[in-house]
Amino acid sequence: MQTARLGVVALCCCVCVVTAQFTITVPDNPITAAAGGTAVFTVKPSGEVRSGSWRFGTETVLLWIGDIVSVNTHYEGRAEVSLPDVSLRLKSVTVTDSGNYTVNLTPVSGDSKSATVTLKVKAKGGPPNSLSGGAIAGIVIACIVGVALITALVVWVVKVKGRAKSGSHHQNGVTMAATGNTPHQSNSGANTATARIGPQSSEYSNLTVTAPNVYENINNVRRAKNKVSKTIVGERGVL
Repeated sequence: MQTARLGVVALCCCVCVVTAQFTITVPDNPITAAAGGTAVFTVKPSGEVRSGSWRFGTETVLLWIGDIVSVNTHYEGRAEVSLPDVSLRLKSVTVTDSGNYTVNLTPVSGDSKSATVTLKVKAKGGPPNSLSGGAIAGIVIACIVGVALITALVVWVVKVKGRAKSGSHHQNGVTMAATGNTPHQSNSGANTATARIGPQSSEYSNLTVTAPNVYENINNVRRAKNKVSKTIVGERGVL
């Protein structure tokens, strides 16, 4: 009976040891701070702490044994630890201070424990939320498509204007040619008209007149021809 009682007492002692395991309570991650402000890393150990340290990545910010604290020269004037609650205060934070901070605590009795707290520093005047990778990709694709559409539109407009200009030139370029008394029009050529007067066997068959007004030139040639004919007739009558 005495042995059984001793066994029960020993079992209760073991349960008490297990339930008294050393733990560290950390705040909800991440904690935030404005650039230039102070970040406070509040942690709560479950028992009395003999020593500990705070690290940023692989770099030690500070460490202590009892009430003796040693601060990394890189953090002098900025980092301090509050004892005995072992919370870290980091002053004049910048965006480069963002990241994971690890606290390692060694209790008076028991094994060492560690916990991690994440700090996010917000730049002053910066946007509260940065664009995601998908949003940036969407903006880039939209810009590329827009540039392609604008380029295609410009090319199309240039082609249409070129065709219209070419058609206008063809309509304005009219050549007037006359053989005998009949003028002929052509869709190509200069604005200057050429008229050939009289039958091919006549002495005036090679006479050509170039002038803006073809019909006026034809009349002038006819009057000149009549004068020449009268002159020849008069000369023959005299002979």
